[in-house]
Amino acid sequence: MRKVIVTGGSRGPGLAIVRRLICEGYAAIAVARKMNDQLASTMEEVERRYILQVLKALNGNKTAVAQVLGFDRRTLYRKLDRMNDANG
Repeated sequence: MRKVIVTGGSRGPGLAIVRRLICEGYAAIAVARKMNDQLASTMEEVERRYILQVLKALNGNKTAVAQVLGFDRRTLYRKLDRMNDANG
């Protein structure tokens, strides 16, 4: 975070600098949010694929899948419900 001292009244160069810094700050925040959203969706996709692979490998035995993944069975069911909701 930068500290800015505004000088020159409301029409001086200080105000222009503050406006520019604010705009740059908002742009940086927007980029960070977009990157965070992309990372979150990527992690969700990795988790989804992994769960599905383990389900397939264990012939759909959800109790065994939960044990292998280190989840409580209820957690696995919640994740599967969310995956189904996301797919429509």
